[in-house]
Amino acid sequence: MLAIALSSDAQSQRRPPNQNETQRAQQLPAIDQRGTSEAPLVVKVLPTDDAEEKSKQEAADRDAKHQLDTNTFRLGIVTVAVAFLQVVAIGLQALFLWLAFRATTIAAEAARDSANSSVRAQRPYLYITGIEFVAGEAVGATYRIENIGNTPAILQKSSTEIRCLAVLPISPDYSAQRTWPDRIVYSREVIAGMTCTVPTNEKTLLGAAGFTPYFYGYFVFLDAFGKTRRTGFCYAFGGDKAFSRVGGPAYNYDIEVF
Repeated sequence: MLAIALSSDAQSQRRPPNQNETQRAQQLPAIDQRGTSEAPLVVKVLPTDDAEEKSKQEAADRDAKHQLDTNTFRLGIVTVAVAFLQVVAIGLQALFLWLAFRATTIAAEAARDSANSSVRAQRPYLYITGIEFVAGEAVGATYRIENIGNTPAILQKSSTEIRCLAVLPISPDYSAQRTWPDRIVYSREVIAGMTCTVPTNEKTLLGAAGFTPYFYGYFVFLDAFGKTRRTGFCYAFGGDKAFSRVGGPAYNYDIEVF
């Protein structure tokens, strides 16, 4: 009986495991055994050469970026400086051009003034001289036309009037006109014997209170420099029996006509 029992126990030990038990064992989830003595963690250490190479590359990239930023900043400064110098150069050029233009203008004005001074010194001047009041059959004035300049004048037109008025008009009314046939008046020459009479309707006003005899007119003549000039004059006969200049620039002028 002992032999039979030992034989049965041996057979039971050699019997294969139940199929259901095997499937259950396969279906159980696997337990993470990493970090234990059965499955220790594995740490992979990078090679030292690769880390140093990467560090050097990153440092080189940073240096290149820093160098690029520095060069860009310097280029910006240089650009601004060049633009500023260009503006300064343009301003200086404009200043020099203005100074040159100013100097040219001053020289031209000086030359023109010098020429005008020479013309003024040599040109003819026609004036009324020797005015005398006459009261008789003909009431008016006698006068002379005189060239007090240094060159001849060619007299072309004139106007002379003597009026007895209460107030001298603001602007002259040259109603009496005389044309001269290119009468040459030489330097220091005098045209004497000229007369002018008061209008008939104004003779009764002579000596009346508030009325004054006015003698006014103009000359148009050609000078030796080819310029046509016009000279105006106006005189009043006062209580001292002498003529004095009146009327202001509206009556007394010396201008170039054309």
